[in-house]
Amino acid sequence: MNLGCNLRDLATAHPLELNEMSGQRIAVDVFLNAYQFITSLVGQDGKPLSFDGRPVAHLMGFLDRATWMLENGIEPVFIFDGRPHDLKMETLAGRKERKVEAVEKWEAAVETGDMALAKKLGPQTAEYTRDMVAETKRLFDCLGLVWIEAPMEAEGAGAVRCANGEVAAVASQDWDTLLYGSPVMIRNLTSHGRKKFGRLLTAEKVVLQELLDTHDITREQLEQQLDMSTVDEEIEAISFRYGQPYKRIDPATATILGAVARFYNGSVVYSFDDADYSGYGYKRTITRHFEVFSSKKSQIEIEVYTDYLLQALE
Repeated sequence: MNLGCNLRDLATAHPLELNEMSGQRIAVDVFLNAYQFITSLVGQDGKPLSFDGRPVAHLMGFLDRATWMLENGIEPVFIFDGRPHDLKMETLAGRKERKVEAVEKWEAAVETGDMALAKKLGPQTAEYTRDMVAETKRLFDCLGLVWIEAPMEAEGAGAVRCANGEVAAVASQDWDTLLYGSPVMIRNLTSHGRKKFGRLLTAEKVVLQELLDTHDITREQLEQQLDMSTVDEEIEAISFRYGQPYKRIDPATATILGAVARFYNGSVVYSFDDADYSGYGYKRTITRHFEVFSSKKSQIEIEVYTDYLLQALE
């Protein structure tokens, strides 16, 4: 079982126009999107937007994105995660410990009246509770939308339905979707048309068979290679660039990225680059960017948590 693999260096993502998905049934990973909503749609204290003391950010997010997909002729099939696999329990336990620490820091910030810090820490304390899951299902029922509860992983259930021809693709950011055998994966579907780091996001299509043909490997060989690479990820030190090139170093991004990197025993430096970034609309070719040093295993978590916190500030 692959827990959080990353195929971005192997796969080719093709930009998609919305009309290309019109009339198609697309499986959507619910939990991934739910956490995106409850960590980005937040109040001044960093907690998810609420009404009468009850969180509603997840409902607002799904209502907006579901109706948007329907308006564009896309028929979503929302898939909820089922019971976690036993092999994932250790990972979930680690996340729970980090969340407890984040809650303590958030409560301390609120007690001292440091609401700016509380707003930054709030997304780290986010939870998608059983009540919130039930509310999401009721919302889908009211909208007449199809939802499914997977036996285990949502992307796995979506991949099976895609392979069987029940859906045209699986919309998820999780690369495990391809390892589960989904012939087609769509990234950034629910973020299509929105800006991130000043760059407009668009839906992207990744085809499993194209990936295998490009590298002349079978699906089994791909899985074996990834299983072997996870051993090295625990200790191998790497450097990676965070975000797109900037004309200036943004203070908020620098602060948040630095804090998250340190949490995972990493560090951040600021590098100069004279490569051609005219494709991003910059006139100057000399740019500055964030270079992060960490273990291979920590890269995805550093990127994800930093993204969540920065979205909360928007």
